[in-house]
Amino acid sequence: MGRMMLLLVVAVGVIFGLTSYSMMQANTRMTFNAVSEYARIQAKSLAESGVEYAIMMLAQDSSFCTATTLQAANGQMSIQLQNTYSRFPGGPNVGEWGKLVTSIGTYYDQSVTVKAVIQIPHSHEVPPWMKFALISDKDLDLGGDIYIRDDGNTAWNADVHTNEDLSANGSVLVEGFGSYVQYITLHPNVTTRFFVPNVNPANASVTRKVAQIPIPVFDPSAYIASATQVITGASTTLNANNLVLGTKENPEIIYVAGDLYLSGSFSGYGVFIVMGDVHVTGNVTTTSVDPLGNNLGFYSAKGIIFHGNAAATGQFFAKNDITFGGGNVLHGMAVSKSAMLFQGSVNLYYRPASSNLTEPFWPGELLRPKIVSYYQ
Repeated sequence: MGRMMLLLVVAVGVIFGLTSYSMMQANTRMTFNAVSEYARIQAKSLAESGVEYAIMMLAQDSSFCTATTLQAANGQMSIQLQNTYSRFPGGPNVGEWGKLVTSIGTYYDQSVTVKAVIQIPHSHEVPPWMKFALISDKDLDLGGDIYIRDDGNTAWNADVHTNEDLSANGSVLVEGFGSYVQYITLHPNVTTRFFVPNVNPANASVTRKVAQIPIPVFDPSAYIASATQVITGASTTLNANNLVLGTKENPEIIYVAGDLYLSGSFSGYGVFIVMGDVHVTGNVTTTSVDPLGNNLGFYSAKGIIFHGNAAATGQFFAKNDITFGGGNVLHGMAVSKSAMLFQGSVNLYYRPASSNLTEPFWPGELLRPKIVSYYQ
């Protein structure tokens, strides 16, 4: 009987020991799993914080692409950025520029990777120096028979601006405001004789001295990769009937290596970026005019010459002088980083610049970056 009791006590002890060991092992595993899960959650939070850090840096500098490693208590986050034209990691090119952010969060032995595509939208506005009927970096001398007015929409003021001196005399009428940086000279010295804005609800002065509006230098060769058509040669004469242009959403971008001679009626939307001079020799028109802006853009690394009695429709930009030969009619607007030269009568019917023709070269104001896809 005593031996049986001894065996029973031993058996109970063994069972208790095994049960205690199993419970201890289970508790150990639970503790290990809890620690691992905690570490994984911390690693995930670090990876997500890496994406937020990239957004913060891109909001300050859209060109930011520096690989960065940041330390945290018992962990770190590693952030890498690269350009992408897809909306999600490894996706097809959809022509939408953004940054692919790869953020790796590490906490103890746990590591979590988060990938996100961040786009930096911009406002669909033309640059400040594209908001005038005429604007020049040098003196703007409006003398002779010059009429600058809206193109059929009295809600548009046909404003003019110069980053130097403004002068007017003779049969000049501007249906907009006149602004200048240095001096103004009028003959006769009556501002409302020359400047009569369509819209002036505050009855503000029709001429005013303002801060300089910087006009950039334009180099078409920097955008040759974006061109949908490339025309080589020292001189090119384009017949509009033989040229296919794009849509408002996707205007054609035509790079011209030399001088460009223009005439004819164009159909569609397009921008001509020209290394040489632009010569408007005949009538340049569009078959279907955009009701809110322009269908055509002509941007020259040299000058623009409107030959005698030539007419044109579009928005024009020149690094050098823009010359009006006399008897010219322009439906649109013109920008010169140099001077405007008037050699005879000019009728300018102002149409606001179209942002779809400026955004490929001068994007609007950058807005806050946004996440368009997010993967973990």
